[in-house]
Amino acid sequence: MARVAILKCDNYKLDELKTKIEKVFSYFPQVVNADEKILLKPNLLSAHPAEEAVTTHPEFVRAVAKRVKNLGAQVKIGDSPSVPVTKETEKIEKLWEVTGMKKITQEENVELVNFANSGVREFPSKNSFWKKIYLSNIAFEVDGIISLPKLKTHNLMTFTAGIKNLYGLIPGMIKADYHRLAYNPRLFAELLSEILVIIKPRLTIIDGIIGMDGNGPVTGRIRNFGLILASDDVVALDAVVCEIIGLKREYVPLLKFCAEKKLGETNLEKIEIIGEKLESCKIKDFLLPPVHLLSYVPQEIADILTNFIWFRPGIDRTKCQLCMKCFETCPAKAIKRNKKYLWINHKECIKCFCCSEVCPYRAVEIETSLGMKLVRILQSLE
Repeated sequence: MARVAILKCDNYKLDELKTKIEKVFSYFPQVVNADEKILLKPNLLSAHPAEEAVTTHPEFVRAVAKRVKNLGAQVKIGDSPSVPVTKETEKIEKLWEVTGMKKITQEENVELVNFANSGVREFPSKNSFWKKIYLSNIAFEVDGIISLPKLKTHNLMTFTAGIKNLYGLIPGMIKADYHRLAYNPRLFAELLSEILVIIKPRLTIIDGIIGMDGNGPVTGRIRNFGLILASDDVVALDAVVCEIIGLKREYVPLLKFCAEKKLGETNLEKIEIIGEKLESCKIKDFLLPPVHLLSYVPQEIADILTNFIWFRPGIDRTKCQLCMKCFETCPAKAIKRNKKYLWINHKECIKCFCCSEVCPYRAVEIETSLGMKLVRILQSLE
């Protein structure tokens, strides 16, 4: 039977985090052995400080690193963030500094690795849209991976937790190409499930102490959820996350693909909850992003509905500083520019929301149609 641990924690004080993380490892004692090389893979989406709840908190990562080192293993920390190709090394250095990763790796004497500089391994795919999957060599040069995601909503995938965090194993701007090829939530869910077929984390520990709902993963509402969730079955973990945030599991394409491939448990009746009781940890007022409404209908109908009930990225010119990160990152090349401002050609936009993820000024906002606004109002009355 799959096991998922839920712990309550309302702050990032290191002593308390160390106690909670030690408890997690007591639930899953076989995940790390002495003399192994272990990769800690946090969510380092873009250059935002810890208080903005976009990335895994550095003290959370530090607590896990300390525990793994105490077990006699060698620790590496890394991710492949969403940064443009131009001046990539310079921008990753800045990201490490802003997110706090540079500081903790120096203080804990652990290696901080750049996936983009480590080469890739190629894996075949039966899917005609992408045909091959490229993952960083780093993932295969270590003995095991401990994934450290942030609990947030996501404007393409509804939520990002354990499975979605593995997308960061794709190095550099190759990720942008996959966004172009897997251009809707169902295709992207299938891609994520294929990554999980290739490589699974030994343990996933979700930083849900402070997270995000609404229009995540960057511009949503910062929330104090006060939770740490962990499992050696990342699919079971995400199934429990769905229950906590009020998302119907049977309508989540990601869980469906994982269940079909027998990658983990999705049936709550077959998942043992350890630690806190599940019912006491449910977030009653969790605000889901607009995309989740399209999960309840077949893709063919969803494609028709998007003519009337739509949501899309838009650039707020009063906030935009013309840093050009969205322009450089957009996989569809739908962002246009002149000397004074940027704008999005919505006929070319594939709604991957990469622009929102990389904008450091929160200038990319979500525009919704009148139909979508009406649906949200009706939903709130239920």
